[in-house]
Amino acid sequence: MIVQRMIVRTKAGRRMEVAELARAERERIGSTHRIYRSYIGPDNTIAVEFEHKDLEEMETFWSEWSATLESDAFMKEWNDLLEAEGTDEIWTLAE
Repeated sequence: MIVQRMIVRTKAGRRMEVAELARAERERIGSTHRIYRSYIGPDNTIAVEFEHKDLEEMETFWSEWSATLESDAFMKEWNDLLEAEGTDEIWTLAE
């Protein structure tokens, strides 16, 4: 299993709009990704976390998602709410 964590900085006062947009997209696509807001740290930060079986599954997920018409509208709205590019991290479990 891998975890993909995307961390973004929102425009001032827009954090909850970003979280709500991520929630709506989660419902639309039937995903189980988690949405986090900073508890202690920068107020304008949102993290979105996905679990995938492996890199191939992750790439297939994003390829299929980005091929939809809805993804274009989502990305336009998403990018309009962000202050800057975020980070995209891939994690594996260390035991």
